[in-house]
Amino acid sequence: MILVTGANGHLGRAVVERLLTVLPAEQIAVSVREPARASELAKRGVTVRRGDFAHPVGLIDTFAGVERLLLISTDVLGPERVQLHRNAIEAARHAQVGHLLYTSIVAPDPASPFAATSDHMATEEAIRASGLPFTMLRNGLYMEAVPMLVGAAFAGGPIAAPDDGPVAYIARAELAEATANLLAAGGHRNEALDLTGGEALDLAQVAQVVTPLLGRPVERLVLSDEDYRAQLTAAGVSTMDVDSYLAMFAASRQGRFASISPVVTTLLGRPPQTVDAFLRAFAASR
Repeated sequence: MILVTGANGHLGRAVVERLLTVLPAEQIAVSVREPARASELAKRGVTVRRGDFAHPVGLIDTFAGVERLLLISTDVLGPERVQLHRNAIEAARHAQVGHLLYTSIVAPDPASPFAATSDHMATEEAIRASGLPFTMLRNGLYMEAVPMLVGAAFAGGPIAAPDDGPVAYIARAELAEATANLLAAGGHRNEALDLTGGEALDLAQVAQVVTPLLGRPVERLVLSDEDYRAQLTAAGVSTMDVDSYLAMFAASRQGRFASISPVVTTLLGRPPQTVDAFLRAFAASR
């Protein structure tokens, strides 16, 4: 049996939906904190189990009989996140899960300005220490962030943000599809796989992509961190999210999100979506 945690979230649900196209529903299970929200999956034959990383004893039963477990990282940050992940890892060990797959991030490194990478590195270390067969799925940054970064351009303005570096963005839907294909097929035990897009663009290059799409020159305006913080704060963005965006730009300036991996192409059987194609679809949906 394959079990996906966090299946009420965007990535988890997308993985399950893809699994349902390639495997019988009786081979698929999900772990969620609120089973009622997964009732539609239950009606389709998916096994729905309650699982809360804050209650590790119950997780042992949640993970019982699971051959491949997809541990989707939680959305909290810092020590709490790492502890929740450790709880799940320990439960998986006690349940004798056959293969643990974890959604990490590209270039996990405690020295990165992007704090989330430290959480992922600590989780990876806990997984390795558990003795469980594993696969680290080091996901690239979501391409869904690009419309937010360039949104002002669609309103006639520039792309205004701090200095940045190239990022190999990957669409969440394709991450889900690639992950589901790997779960269904198995393999890649005790490996760390980078799941990235097929091109790495900085915002100046994104401006070049947007220019023909909008039919006008799009300026890339470099802001100071202080001006960008003021801009986002005025727009009602939370302090935590502003800090996260600034850290992301700082990490990208160091080239931490620039590497391009062929793994997604292999898992999908086709190249991943380009930023141009993604933004054209976004523009058409507006």
